Order: sequence, then C-alpha cells, then structure tokens
Amino acid sequence: MRHIRRLIILAMCVLMLSTLVYADGTTKNYKNNTTITATGMCSVNLMLTVSLDEPADHLTFPLPKDARNISVNGTSVRTYDSTGGSTILADLSDLDGITGDYTLNISYNLGGVLQTVDKKLMLELPILSGFEYPVQYLEFYITFPGEISGNPSFSSS
Repeated sequence: MRHIRRLIILAMCVLMLSTLVYADGTTKNYKNNTTITATGMCSVNLMLTVSLDEPADHLTFPLPKDARNISVNGTSVRTYDSTGGSTILADLSDLDGITGDYTLNISYNLGGVLQTVDKKLMLELPILSGFEYPVQYLEFYITFPGEISGNPSFSSS
C-alpha cells in the first residue's frame, strides 16, 4: 500500500511538472499622452502594444465611464457598459483570432477632471481602468495649459 501511494504521488508530481502554462497575453508598452485645457477638458491618447499568446475572443478595453469621442486606430468604436458601473468597454473585436503583437491607438475625451478643493486645484485623472492584460512598461505624459506654480503632489490608488 505504501509503494502504491508513493507511486501515485510521483505520478502526480511528474504530471504537474510537465503541464504547460500559457499566459493569455501581456501589454508590452503602454503610453499615455494627456492634455488638459484651462476649462478642465482632457484629451487622452493611448498607444499600447498588446502581445496575444492565444487568439482573443470578444476583447474589450476598459475606459472611464464618462469618456467621450472614443476612437481606436482612428475609427469610432462601439462601447458597452461594464458590470461594475465605473467603466465602459471599448469593443476591440477586430483583434479576435489574432496572435502576436498588435499596436492600438486609443483616443478619448474627458470633462470635469479639474476641481477646486480647499482653494487648491485638484486633477483627478483615471489612468488605468482594469485592462485584463498586465502592463510591462508604462509611460505617462501630461500637458497642462500653463506653468505650474508651487509644489504639486501626486497620489495614486
């Protein structure tokens, strides 16, 4: 009985070691260029390279709920409400069935990102909203309508 138990444990170990694990994909590069106007409007341009190990099926990209004028690679796209309610999902079904590296250029506008709190100007800008592929490299650029005076602080959650 002992030998049979050891044999079963050995067989299970060999099976676990020989099982291949595939990652669905990763985001190799994610570049965010954001421009803020004096009126608090915001123009966001994302450029990301997604590496798909397996063919995607019904791929979407989450964006802030109040994103407007959304385009992917220069073309307007359909959006769907997410179940969580804080994002909308841009339809990337053009990638269905594709594997390898694919570059996306996503543009959208946000309003009301500047607020005054305790006589201080506050910028609240969602950068990542839950894309399902992990990001390996992120660049974030922001352009303000004028010079920054004082010492700005940054927080992230």
